[in-house]
Amino acid sequence: MKTIERSCWYLAFLGASFGHLSGAVGQKAEPSQSVTPEELIDDAIRKIETGDLNGAGALIDRVMKVKPGYERTLLARGLLLAEMKHGPEAIATLEQYNKTKDAGNEYRSYAALGRLYRDSKIFRLAVRPLEQAKDLAPLEENGRPVKANITIELASVLNKLTRTEEALKQAEDAGRLAPNDPEILLRMANIYYTAQNYPAAIQALDRSISLLNSRLKADPFRSEEHGLLKACYELKINVAQAQRAADPDDAMLLFSLAQSTREVAEVGRRIGMLIAREYMIEALNRDPGQHGWRVALAELEMELGALQDAMQHLNEVFKNEPNHPEASRLRDHIQAMFKSQSVP
Repeated sequence: MKTIERSCWYLAFLGASFGHLSGAVGQKAEPSQSVTPEELIDDAIRKIETGDLNGAGALIDRVMKVKPGYERTLLARGLLLAEMKHGPEAIATLEQYNKTKDAGNEYRSYAALGRLYRDSKIFRLAVRPLEQAKDLAPLEENGRPVKANITIELASVLNKLTRTEEALKQAEDAGRLAPNDPEILLRMANIYYTAQNYPAAIQALDRSISLLNSRLKADPFRSEEHGLLKACYELKINVAQAQRAADPDDAMLLFSLAQSTREVAEVGRRIGMLIAREYMIEALNRDPGQHGWRVALAELEMELGALQDAMQHLNEVFKNEPNHPEASRLRDHIQAMFKSQSVP
């Protein structure tokens, strides 16, 4: 904590230096006369949550000029410092905000503090702010399961402290709060795994995998879901290996290991295909007349399961080359796949 005390001088410096962040937003950050400091800080917090740190810094800087004593500015500054990886300064600012009357029922400062202590591996100090954040947080905000995310963070911290029973209780609470969130289920499964409750871990993983596959069927280009799916299968491998320690001759466990290992390889291949797709799109944006490249993109998207997207690219080719042989071959193949999917 001495580091935090020594860094407090930095807070005053930051008040003057936040203005440099506004360069990227220019005149767009200029508030109209009808916009209040309260609204500007709320907007700054939204920008922080969406990753627009430059825009948030510009708004915070303006509020500090027009209403220097506004306490809620401390919250926005603390959240911004946390995102900028200035841990000690962020902790000092958020702790200062939590002592103000303005703090009230604001969950964000406690949640951010808990995460900062967790990231600093000061797990003991992370527990209390995460508990407070859980009590204050809404169930959902902007489509995100806020309370469940904080609850699983708390479970993870308790797990690090080997407070296993409490960690399991919080993990179960998170699962009840967000039963259809694949990431929450994955993190639950990890806590069950460390607690050696392997059946519960597999159950949570299978549920997460099912949800992720449904999302990817609807949108095969979701890279985050592919990453979560790979992590699910990797954890299934760890669970099966732990189970084998007790029963090395169990054939079913060996088969489960084989399946999960194969799935990890397949998801890894799909992740590579997504990266390749981005390169192909960039290449075509620079040279759209390369019809062979567009056919290659369509074939890649077909392999990912995005048949409609693949057909759209082929139609672009046919506008310029109605008899393109490779495009025609691929179109016939995709049309056959469409027909097979429509058969009950």
